[in-house]
Amino acid sequence: MSLPQPQAQRHHQGFGLPGQNIYAESSTLTLHEIANACPPQRLDLRISRWAILVIAFFILINAVAIVNLRGVADPEGYPLNTSRKIPLNSHEDDGSLNIYAILGYSHLTEDRFGSYFNIGGPFLHLGTAVAILGDRFGLIKRFDDSRLYWQHPDEYRKVWQFFGFYKLFLLAWLPVAVYWFASNHFSRRAALLATILTAAMPFIPGFELRMKVDSACITAGIVGLMLQVQHAKWGRPRHLYWAAVWLGLGLSMKFVMLPTALTFILAHVLGTRALGQPVTGATACKRLALGIGLSLLVFVASNPFIFWGVASTVAHYARQIPARSMAEAKDTVPASLWFRLTHFGSFLGWVGNLTVLPALGFAALQSFGRNRRKHWGPLFLLVFFALDMAYLLAHEGATGMRIITYYYFAASVILCLLVASLLDRLWDWSGSAGPWAKRGAFLLFLWIAGTTAMNQALVLRDLYSPSNRQEALTWIASNVPESASIGIPRDAGSSPIDSMIWLDPFKYPVFTLGKHFAVLDRQRPEYLLDVGAHKPRFPAWPQGYRLRAWFERDSGLEDDLIGDINQAEAYRVYQRETPAQDADRVTLEYALGRFTRNDPEPEFNILLSQSSVLFPISMEMFRKTQGTVLPMGLRPFSSSLRQGKDLDYLHQADPLCLPLWGVKYLLAKTGPGTAVDQALASGLYALAPAAGWKAPDGADAALLANRAYLGQATFIPDRDPFPGLRGKPRLKGLVSGDIPTYGRLASAEEVAQAGTQALEVTLSFENENPVDCILSGGPRPQSLLLQPGTHFLSIPYTIREGDLRLEINPVGKPGRVTVLEAKAAPLAVEGSPVMQSSSVATGRAFAVVDSQKPGRVIFALPWHGYWSADIDGSPSKAVRGPANTVAVHIPAGRHFVSLRLAN
Repeated sequence: MSLPQPQAQRHHQGFGLPGQNIYAESSTLTLHEIANACPPQRLDLRISRWAILVIAFFILINAVAIVNLRGVADPEGYPLNTSRKIPLNSHEDDGSLNIYAILGYSHLTEDRFGSYFNIGGPFLHLGTAVAILGDRFGLIKRFDDSRLYWQHPDEYRKVWQFFGFYKLFLLAWLPVAVYWFASNHFSRRAALLATILTAAMPFIPGFELRMKVDSACITAGIVGLMLQVQHAKWGRPRHLYWAAVWLGLGLSMKFVMLPTALTFILAHVLGTRALGQPVTGATACKRLALGIGLSLLVFVASNPFIFWGVASTVAHYARQIPARSMAEAKDTVPASLWFRLTHFGSFLGWVGNLTVLPALGFAALQSFGRNRRKHWGPLFLLVFFALDMAYLLAHEGATGMRIITYYYFAASVILCLLVASLLDRLWDWSGSAGPWAKRGAFLLFLWIAGTTAMNQALVLRDLYSPSNRQEALTWIASNVPESASIGIPRDAGSSPIDSMIWLDPFKYPVFTLGKHFAVLDRQRPEYLLDVGAHKPRFPAWPQGYRLRAWFERDSGLEDDLIGDINQAEAYRVYQRETPAQDADRVTLEYALGRFTRNDPEPEFNILLSQSSVLFPISMEMFRKTQGTVLPMGLRPFSSSLRQGKDLDYLHQADPLCLPLWGVKYLLAKTGPGTAVDQALASGLYALAPAAGWKAPDGADAALLANRAYLGQATFIPDRDPFPGLRGKPRLKGLVSGDIPTYGRLASAEEVAQAGTQALEVTLSFENENPVDCILSGGPRPQSLLLQPGTHFLSIPYTIREGDLRLEINPVGKPGRVTVLEAKAAPLAVEGSPVMQSSSVATGRAFAVVDSQKPGRVIFALPWHGYWSADIDGSPSKAVRGPANTVAVHIPAGRHFVSLRLAN
């Protein structure tokens, strides 16, 4: 049945708009075409039952991927990685920024990420609240210092999984948004097809859950695009205003959907024309200004921190984009664009690559053909896709556009909608061509969706299976003797730890031989470990070596061109054909590992000062544990001395700190004028050359034994404090530059009567601005740098002569300081025979103590609030000990004290 074209008429209800001729583009239309050409002005937000099943399956697949998350705190290697803000993570560096933020470690002054601008915004603000709840209910642990995750990598994995489920709660709305868009602007069948294609993306369970805020931002952008198209069709202002809200919300998180800012202008122009109003008229301009203002308001309200981040982000891009444009491009723009348009496999599967160009071409025909108003949906998607390509080309350059895959997540979601639109139309056309054509269209869709979904099976297989890296390291551990040297293809002199090579430098002498083993002739190690990203791309066979083992199982997924999405790097192990003549050639790290393995004590701490290639210019704590040496993090121990900062020099710590921290050895860079030599010259530290240590040739480092070492668990008997300062005195109006002597904590006579020069100073402060608290009376003053907040400190301090005094100085801007408690007590640290036996691991410890006095058992582990203690099998309480250790109060007598990480 066909209808003649009616005359233009006004409509205030139904499908038409005031003053608009909805049939002006054809002389005859079928009833079906009229229904499709004139959908209702209201958005349809219903979801079919089939789509609900698809979304439920999507949630299930991603939940399985989260539970089996790979790359975070894997059994091998990850505790050695200390290069991230929250270490133990390499492949997921983007997501680690978000985790760093939601756990409360970001600060507005640190860098452009500290303001959450363009990395998360409200996603991170909400995530912080969710993380607080997770911590309160015992699902995760939010340590005071991020480096405590070095000590407890399993807790870091829990944080990642918790973060993944938080993201999944928001990610689940992505296929919903896709369905809504297609249902309102294509058809309900196209909506189901687009939802299936989106849910089948292998990229999402394989990598997206470990990224930043991309999925939440894309969801907001798709909803905004749906509202923009709705306004373009019917011109209803409320759709434009709601689109402005979603635009501001999405951009406040990240600029992934930045092209929607330009399509917003397009929607305004088309919507104004739909209303029959002039685009430059006062009403239209007022509506546009109101929409932009509303978007800006939501943008700022969603993340007020943007004011701190805009300048740093603009400066970053001002440096980054010109530098990339000036860099030598390996690819031309046409070649990169063609490659990108035919390589969306990590999102759509290899079959999906074949659908990209047909889908774009069909969208172009719809957008610029007859009855264009019906096809504003394809037009907007096509414009977004083109703008997205242009934006990424400007941001990354031709080479970056070619090789960086995950930037195309948003474009891939748009392609799912366009491919669904094409398949939907093929389905319609096949209906008029006969039953076999319809079956063929159905089979075509099954082929596309099925092959894409099969890639998700490959993702899950990889998550459940050991990676090539894990298999290679397992083979090395079983077949390569610990004394054998191993060469790796990394820049000479660099750290042997990176995102793809996790050889333990304390178990093997690991040499960096340059990319492609460029300096192999200088060092001829006994073994070589080579790695190629994804599909094996190895250089020529190393001369003089034979292939011993190779691990090249392909993930089966589309090649990502960057080495850390599917994590399917290939590994090869080579061995020298002739025996090594210089088998004793070792690195400093291996020499330290060999020395500690020969030490009969199973667990102890080692202090490193500017000596190891892992920490060449800093001071850090390492620990002998599990048969090797692992970074432990000194900052959690020393936070009571240098809160929020690293301990840079040995003399910043009192000599009493070393035995309390369980430091058995100090590996230090030596030479005239070094901080270590200055500390040794003071005579305060009981350090002497370690017996049996021999530094490797050319290594400027000495290993010193701490003669004051008493073990990993010690005992401090209770002693009455000196009278000192009492009550709650208050300091106001501190003036920068003044040195006010606040008061005396103990007199020289009181200290002499106590019979010890070792003191424990307990301080409790509330301060508005940073302050520097100085203890004086010892060989040198002890500075305690405190950030704003409330602080409870227990500081060991050795006094020599005079009174023990406390000074409080403002750091920068003066502010009010309230001293809640300030006192000092004699400190005696005892080992054997009071400590009869002990075992101290990073997550569990016990000690057998027999003392005639009550006191505290001190474990050489950094304090945090998640320790749980038992005394003789009965629950007790772990408290903060001196120098930020873990203490358990016990009565006099013989007791069994245990310490564990609370569940």
